[in-house]
Amino acid sequence: MALADVVQGDSDQGLFENGSRITVDDAFEGGGVWRSHHPGAAETPGDPLAPAGRGWTSTRPAPSEPEEELDPVDLPLADDASLGTGFSEMVGLGILAPNHDGLGWHLRGPKALRMIGTSHEVEARLLRAEHDCELQESIVQEGRLELPDGRPAPLTNTQLDDLLGERSNRTRVVFGTSATGVKDVAHTLRTIAGPIDGWTLPPVGRPSVYKQELVGGRPRERRVVISDFVNYRDSVRPEACRDAVDQAEALLPATPGVTRAVVLVTDPTQLALWHALLTGTEPTSAAPVVLRRHDRRSLRGWAQRVNMFHTEDRLDRLQDLTGGWPLLVDRAHSLHGELGDPDEVLRRLAGLRTDRAEARTFAEATGEYADPLLAAGYRALDDEFNSPFDLEGAVTAVALKIEDEDEDEARWIVNCLDTLQVLDSDNTQLRLEPVLHQCVVPSL
Repeated sequence: MALADVVQGDSDQGLFENGSRITVDDAFEGGGVWRSHHPGAAETPGDPLAPAGRGWTSTRPAPSEPEEELDPVDLPLADDASLGTGFSEMVGLGILAPNHDGLGWHLRGPKALRMIGTSHEVEARLLRAEHDCELQESIVQEGRLELPDGRPAPLTNTQLDDLLGERSNRTRVVFGTSATGVKDVAHTLRTIAGPIDGWTLPPVGRPSVYKQELVGGRPRERRVVISDFVNYRDSVRPEACRDAVDQAEALLPATPGVTRAVVLVTDPTQLALWHALLTGTEPTSAAPVVLRRHDRRSLRGWAQRVNMFHTEDRLDRLQDLTGGWPLLVDRAHSLHGELGDPDEVLRRLAGLRTDRAEARTFAEATGEYADPLLAAGYRALDDEFNSPFDLEGAVTAVALKIEDEDEDEARWIVNCLDTLQVLDSDNTQLRLEPVLHQCVVPSL
């Protein structure tokens, strides 16, 4: 067990439901021992440290003089068995020794403290471990699976879990554009969940079939009903998508114990529905799922898994030249398979910004020109700001541009631009995404 597994604090929250915890100070003071305790387990009568819950408790007597207090470091630990194993390993390292009663451990002596380090050094290591755990969790959640051809999925792992759902009746509406991979969403869901035993993703074509699947199914069956409004051959009426949301909420499975997750895939041709869900102007339990650009970590993770763009310099250039846009990442993947030369691929990607026709095609794929108000809002932000800006500043700039006294309309435009992924966010600061901005500026 690493020293980072020794945790200060008495919080009962953590990665595990009943996390085991001890106090860091106990690692630095002689004469103390650690004992395991569990809810309801009686210790010796009159024990002043009788446990209120499961964990590890120091029996070191209270100090007679005030000691320096450290800020609490509250980190999750493994269960008692794992922690006990770790302490046993520390016995082998000569840091701890077992108690004579067999119920815990104690420090062998003052020299052991020097092996561990000072309390401040251990605290610093714990804080680094906490950051590393959060980083690893973020990498897993924001990572993306590969499609059969090696391209990354348009959905993050977290979004996949959300769309496939638990055993409950729920509705999710995917918001995306060609630039964020919306055309691959239905294919991704069927590719990943379809082959799994016990999962059913029925084909849905006509509205009548969609309504039948909403109420059908068998108990214990994991069902996902997908209505893909993006890949229909004919244009879809805006009312049809709104009706699909209402039907998903009203038409529930008739057989007890049967549930289904409903996924509606939409693009900016359904801005009326986007407006309703993003502004909350209409009551509905349907929740939006916004397709996003790759962040630096997810793009790097994909490139390393598919064995492309190996060096740090190439990975940085891949991020800078694609902006994490799935459409451009897919192009990089295709060019790499065609050319086999990562440097030539990067040169081709750089040419996007200088080719006016390609730049315009890419800008249209982002949805920026899907509505005149969105295009006006983007121009307002470009005219007003040469440096990062905050949300309220963006709303004010757009309201002045569209000459609309209704601030709600300007706020909707900014929120929609953010949904289209044309804004970069750094905490509370925003800026226009650089790759798209370089493609759009010549035409503004």
